[in-house]
Amino acid sequence: MSIHLDGGESFATFDQTLLQVLSGAETEIELFDGRRRRGRLEDWHPDEESLVLCGDGETWCASLRDIRCIQWDGHLAGAPTQTDYRSYTIRFRDGEQLEGMCLECAREAEGVHLCTEASDGSPRRLFLPLAAIAWYQLAGESRQWVLQAPTLEDADALPGELVLHDSVSLRARLEQGLSWRAPLQLPEELPENLRLAHQLDIPILSLRHFDIDPQAMTLVSEEIARRYTLIPLLHHRGRLVVAMEQPADEEVLRLLRFITGFGIEPCLATAQEIETAIQSCYGAGPVALVEGLVPDAEAEEAGTLQEAERLGTQKPIVQLVNNLILDALRRRASDIHIRPDGMEAELLFRIDGQLQAVRRFSKSLLPAMVARIKVLGKMDISDRRLPQDGQARMLDGDETVDLRISTIPTVGGESVAIRLLCAGTGMKSLSGLGLEPRDLQRLEECLQRSHGLLLVTGPTGAGKSTTLYAALRALRQRAVNIVTVEDPVEYRLGGMGQIQVNRVPGYGFARALKHILRHDPDVIMIGEIRDRETARIAIESALTGHLVLSTLHTNDAISAVSRLVDMGIEPYLVASALNGVIAQRLVRCNCPQCIAPEPLAQHILARLRVASGEDFRKGAGCEQCNHSGYQGRAAVYELLLVSAELRRLIVQGASLDEMRMLALDQGLRPLTQQALRRAREGMTSLEEVYRVRLE
Repeated sequence: MSIHLDGGESFATFDQTLLQVLSGAETEIELFDGRRRRGRLEDWHPDEESLVLCGDGETWCASLRDIRCIQWDGHLAGAPTQTDYRSYTIRFRDGEQLEGMCLECAREAEGVHLCTEASDGSPRRLFLPLAAIAWYQLAGESRQWVLQAPTLEDADALPGELVLHDSVSLRARLEQGLSWRAPLQLPEELPENLRLAHQLDIPILSLRHFDIDPQAMTLVSEEIARRYTLIPLLHHRGRLVVAMEQPADEEVLRLLRFITGFGIEPCLATAQEIETAIQSCYGAGPVALVEGLVPDAEAEEAGTLQEAERLGTQKPIVQLVNNLILDALRRRASDIHIRPDGMEAELLFRIDGQLQAVRRFSKSLLPAMVARIKVLGKMDISDRRLPQDGQARMLDGDETVDLRISTIPTVGGESVAIRLLCAGTGMKSLSGLGLEPRDLQRLEECLQRSHGLLLVTGPTGAGKSTTLYAALRALRQRAVNIVTVEDPVEYRLGGMGQIQVNRVPGYGFARALKHILRHDPDVIMIGEIRDRETARIAIESALTGHLVLSTLHTNDAISAVSRLVDMGIEPYLVASALNGVIAQRLVRCNCPQCIAPEPLAQHILARLRVASGEDFRKGAGCEQCNHSGYQGRAAVYELLLVSAELRRLIVQGASLDEMRMLALDQGLRPLTQQALRRAREGMTSLEEVYRVRLE
């Protein structure tokens, strides 16, 4: 492969010929983080966008996405020999700029080549990867531009001719009749959606700081906005400006003209920014819509229960509750909290294990919202003095979402908590739990046993149920009779019997287990061991030929032994029945879009016994992760398998420290060390390790 320059000469590029020319040549690479690498160019992989250097006895593979510049001195075979200098200007994606004079320049699929002179007058070849460049200008008759990526994520990456508009400039264009420029000759590298927008004279937007007109939002429903990935921005003199992912879709434009009665002026924006704007704008919209329907804040205190019930069935309240549930699902929330706070009510979402305030609204809305939520959960609307539990099910696209609803009375009014259970994201396989291969094999061997007790421990929200369901899915592949007793049944699985306890008539875990044993089960799953009677039945079942799985609230794995003994189970029974214990926590994962070096506090380094020179990573915060720096969660754990030596210590009544020392000698990897390993891999931050650490 070769590049043809303006003068017709050929310039060797990154193919095998170039490797032969530069084989053994000293190569210097400058990275975006300021580091430099020197070595010999050994290999080049255009498909993988990487190259291989060898030097100082090490082989180093670099990605073009991390490289700012590649330089060779004194090796310019195939380059022009004339001294007709030309100017160049290059702006990198981090804002830095490079400019100067070169003998010749050329662009290829992987980047830009420059033939320049070093400070001592010797020839020098520069290669600038295309992924590193925001834009460039090469002197001559033609002016070429490139984008760093086929998206609008970075406004600085757009060429000067492709103007990013804000609300002010769009209003000015509306005043001018939307006539702004003649079509330009576009480079081939321009993404298809940008090229189409440019040719059709469609403005290109970045919605991050766009001032969206609330009145325009009322013209298009949230359902239409989500279905077609669009959002109305502003209207002026009979025309509505709409940001769209596909602004040339004539069918959608006709639909918008029909439902709004306005002429439609489409603009181009990314799907991600449109989704973010929909969540932000429509999520708050229905609150203002229903304010006029709700009486003043004294209505609840005056005993207007009938009014709250009536409003709970009105379309605006129904839409408001539906919107906040959908908004929670879009943000990957696991829980919704609605609670009174003075003269207002507060809406919070639990995202990646952390509560985040979403918005506040008038407390006068609270009775009607609670009434609507109780209707969904088939609860008693008239009873506001006692706690209630309910459940509901809804569809989010093709996915079924179960809602676990709880209401409790407080001095300021009723407080609501809704747990969102999505089978598509909550159900995992054993291999999807994040266990190391060694521990995964040990856990599978434990599940192959025909009897014994396997416990999963940790605080509320540690992912214990997810681990139990993963084990059940693995056991379901065998020809065994599986029966579960849960409170509540979180996920419904085929191929097994699942029992929901009911404490009102006295049908708790212990009573349910007595009846389960008459149904000849091979595997029994108990949602939680909470009391002595349940613990004793579980131990007896494990000793009489049943494999029993359950959860327990303890800090670490070895503490499960003392917890069972404290419940009144004899140590020799614990030693005989217990096969293993998994203690786990959930850590938040770094957002891959904004990951950056983590500033470290000295007290964290000291407590975790980490050297101050180690590098750790943490998300800096971006719109992709709602500026939290984290996206998603993963389990960290410690797996304890009960050996013969450990059984003897349990029977002897040894202390926890003695049992823990033996477990460590036999290969137990503590949870804190597992979490620290994940932080060193860059998956999570050291701050998260400190939060979930076990002393």
